Amino acid sequence: MSGRPQTDPVLEVDGLSLRLRGSTNPADLVQSVSFDVGKGECLALIGESGCGKTLTSLSILGLLPSAVSAISGSIKLNGADLLRKGERELGRIRGKQIGAIFQDPMSCLDPTMRIGDQIAESRRIYLGESRRVARGHAVDLLDRVGIPRAKERLDAFPFQLSGGMQQRVMIAAAVACEPALLLADEPTTALDVTVQQGILDLLRSLQAELGLSVLLVTHDLGVVADFSDRVAVMYAGQIVERGRTAELLDHQPSHPYTRALLASVTQTGKAHTLLPTIPGRVPSATEMPTGCRFQARCAHASPDVCGEPQAEVSLGPGRACRCVRVTDIEELRMSR
Repeated sequence: MSGRPQTDPVLEVDGLSLRLRGSTNPADLVQSVSFDVGKGECLALIGESGCGKTLTSLSILGLLPSAVSAISGSIKLNGADLLRKGERELGRIRGKQIGAIFQDPMSCLDPTMRIGDQIAESRRIYLGESRRVARGHAVDLLDRVGIPRAKERLDAFPFQLSGGMQQRVMIAAAVACEPALLLADEPTTALDVTVQQGILDLLRSLQAELGLSVLLVTHDLGVVADFSDRVAVMYAGQIVERGRTAELLDHQPSHPYTRALLASVTQTGKAHTLLPTIPGRVPSATEMPTGCRFQARCAHASPDVCGEPQAEVSLGPGRACRCVRVTDIEELRMSR
């Protein structure tokens, strides 16, 4: 696994800032976010709820809430800037070039529409196939994602399937046109552990088979460790740390937020121990500080340097941390 894609990125987000319409707060909801995803690679975007992960993913799909707008930056898919596309153009890109999987399949699948028609719909719209041909491909897709008796299930409604099968149907619909990018927003959170593993195995096999580039949006560090190549840690609308998954999760992370996040994960085999927590909460849209956004919750905060905007500090190839005290904190840790 490399620190960065070896080929031109399929997805390249550069300096993306999102702001509430009418807001004069200079600290944007999402501020100067940059990352890329190479062909066949999985990048995980992680962080607590409210950190801006879903807003970032919705901006890629062109589905931002009406109260939020992109004020700067670019989102390029195979070199084409999506922020410069009109709604009609974005509508042709969604489903064909970008597939999306969301947390709750029942809220995304049409309960009144047979699953075969839901999967076939994108092939009919984007590839111009007839209903018969598209439904034939739907059978193949259901079989590919592990739905037993695929041809019989074609005319089932979503409520007739289990949660795990509904998620597999959503995956089949997402990859129906063999998109360049698959955006997976909390794809396993609503599922039990055994079903989660089956979904991850399915995504991994589809990624290898189709050469999919995957942006995984999640707060589940177990899924990140099992599935992603690289990680970008997001806090209060900023990327605060980035690096290869093995380096960032298996070795000591650098940013105080990333360390606190990993420390709060339940450790197996350690009975009767208190689970560490991060004090405070993610600042709201109207409370974003202009300096380090984590300073109010950070044990290492220093007002004289943390009150100023934080630039990324390079930690080596593919590694960076948005903390000007990163060297001081590491020296302090090593001296203990």
